[in-house]
Parts: sequence; C-alpha cells; structure tokens
Amino acid sequence: MNTLIVDDESRIRSMFSTFLDKCGHHVLAAGDGEEALVLLEENPNVQVVISDIRMPKMDGLELLRITSERFPHISVILITGHGDPEIITSARKLGAVECFVKPVRLTRIREYLDELETESTS
Repeated sequence: MNTLIVDDESRIRSMFSTFLDKCGHHVLAAGDGEEALVLLEENPNVQVVISDIRMPKMDGLELLRITSERFPHISVILITGHGDPEIITSARKLGAVECFVKPVRLTRIREYLDELETESTS
C-alpha cells in the first residue's frame, strides 16, 4: 500500500516509515501539511495518509479537509496526542477514516492498514 506519513517530529516520521516499509508498504514522509500536499500532487498512487493533527504551518484537520476535496480516493487516518473528543468528532465529519490517540501501537496501525487494503480489493 502506498502510504504518506505526515508529522512535524522527524523521530515519529522515521519510526512510522521504517516500520511500515518493513511491513511491505511504499512509504513517503512529510514534515507538515504543505509538504504533504506537494507530495500528493507528485505521487498520485498514494492510497493512505497518516497524519498528526497538531503541526505548524498546516494542521492535520486542514490537511484532511484539502485532501478530501482534491484527492477523494485517499483514506486519511489522523493521530492525536490529546484525545480531545471535539477534535476527533471534527476529524470524522471531515472524512477521516480513523483517529488514533497517542501513544498508538504501530502494530495497530498495520492491522488497520491491512483492513483498508482488504476492503479496497473486495
């Protein structure tokens, strides 16, 4: 699965990228929402975006809104360190397929991506 990781913390991006790459995913990474949009324009085969919500320049909710409009075929998963029910509700209304609260186990992300991949091939 072609996956874009978006997080302003390089350590988090690296951890997700390395893990998903080892699981057989083709992974791209961006440090913020603006960079993510450029990568999405350049890589039309991206199927999933996994993004932090709180980031400088463009937060994950704005990235979700724009991605849903410009790239409706892409599934967006948001990750938050705050677990604020209002933010999670907003994310779902904007079209997030899932919201995870940090700390999130990487194996749970992999399992969810496997579910998405199975649904898309059915």
